[in-house]
Amino acid sequence: MFYGIRHHGPGSARALAVALYQQQPDCLLIELPHDAQNLLQQSDLAQYIPPVAMLIYETANPAKASFLPFAVFSPEWQAMLYAKKNGIPIVAIDLPLGQQFMLDANDTELIFDTENADPRWIADPLGFIAHIAGHEEAEQWWDLYVETQHQSTEAFAFTNTLMRDVRAQLSRTETRETLLREAFMRQSIREAAKNGAHNIAVVCGAWHIPAIENALVTKPAADKQMLKGLAKVKTSATWSPWSYKRLSAAGGYGAGVPSPVWYDVLFCSPQTATSTMLRKAAEVMRQQDHPVSTADVIAAQQLATTLSQLRGRHQAGIAELQEATDALMTRHNPVLKQQLAQKWWVDQTVGTLPKGSSIPPILQDLEKLIKSARLSKFYQSGLTGERRLDLRLGTQRSTSRLLHRL
Repeated sequence: MFYGIRHHGPGSARALAVALYQQQPDCLLIELPHDAQNLLQQSDLAQYIPPVAMLIYETANPAKASFLPFAVFSPEWQAMLYAKKNGIPIVAIDLPLGQQFMLDANDTELIFDTENADPRWIADPLGFIAHIAGHEEAEQWWDLYVETQHQSTEAFAFTNTLMRDVRAQLSRTETRETLLREAFMRQSIREAAKNGAHNIAVVCGAWHIPAIENALVTKPAADKQMLKGLAKVKTSATWSPWSYKRLSAAGGYGAGVPSPVWYDVLFCSPQTATSTMLRKAAEVMRQQDHPVSTADVIAAQQLATTLSQLRGRHQAGIAELQEATDALMTRHNPVLKQQLAQKWWVDQTVGTLPKGSSIPPILQDLEKLIKSARLSKFYQSGLTGERRLDLRLGTQRSTSRLLHRL
């Protein structure tokens, strides 16, 4: 079975948990760089409290790294928890980052024919579809048709069909990076079947489904040729705590999820998501000394619910919540609206890891410097102390530099 998901989508996560329970697969293949395979096998994910992130970095040059974040509402996270709980193997099927790190800028550039296609359609297919459907952005459209659906496994048939149609209609060639990744995924699917898996579940971004779903009936020669001779570097992998603030960032290592708190609530308590979010909004306003009464919260919930009904939705979404708080809490005051948004949609949630589960490269580097500076006794004991240094000596000059850096 192929499950095309949206990364960090609560509706996808809920539906996937139900679908895997129904399928009872004997092997889980998941869109993660193959460098993460050992980390997946060694980690007891039940001891982790998301948001957390996998950190995969070039062993000889830790500055070249990539974070792969997960929240409780990430479909991949729920899939991995299912596999761990039921004792089925997890295989990371994406192109190793050790090879992705060696690709150049040309490998990530799209090639398309702008004369025969609308550039908006090419650059942001889902955003363009959302626009045609009457929504300002893809986030609102996807939220309506997928994320607010309660445990509907039909969403996978919908998204898989949609992606087939979209990719068939696009006048563009995928980037070399995407083509290499999809070739590696197909190879991984064939390998799993060759190793005896009969009831495979494949979890990956919906965009890739049309390219990999026929892996078992297509010949592997082209994929082998494409992947042959790729340069690679040695990588290491570990875990790192993550935060909703980082998850909301669109650039850098962010995931571009503009409202992680809403998605968290939508995943954990979908039936009461509207009232929970409006209660949180009132708490944020009160913490900033702006009076919001219980009557305001009740009226806001009634307004959000009515708006959703008028728009043919079974539940209020981001747009309805925003309009209700604008009307009854911030009173359309742009300053108050901004203050609310900063702490309402994105809060200070930070994940935690089990003790001793992770040593990130920056800590490895620090411990190496501490040892060379002969400060290990102070560091390990946690006690304060005095160390007299003779700056005429090279080793003690290095110790002084380390202390100043700290």
